[in-house]
Amino acid sequence: MSSVSERITISPATHRARQRAVQDVIQREGWSGLVVLDSTDITWLTGLRSSNAAVLLTPERVIVATDFRYVAEAEARGLEVSRIEQSMWSDLGKLAGEVARGGLLAYPPA
Repeated sequence: MSSVSERITISPATHRARQRAVQDVIQREGWSGLVVLDSTDITWLTGLRSSNAAVLLTPERVIVATDFRYVAEAEARGLEVSRIEQSMWSDLGKLAGEVARGGLLAYPPA
């Protein structure tokens, strides 16, 4: 028997609306972006189920940082993808620095 979450399909439009709502908060708060690390939050925002991903949202962009196993699925969902080549933390740090350009990046508490 499948779980309830496996039987519910959420449309890409719903994910885009969720992303836009978060981007509106980012803009309103004056942040350069928001880093999302929790897998449940990543799925809620993008629909991507991954054991190794992060999402970096800016007022204009939604970027999924993930390894080779999830790149094709993320791209199929219409997401901008930054492929992790070395390690999540070093590659995500580099990406965040490029995107924030010295600005404030927010992240939810653990």
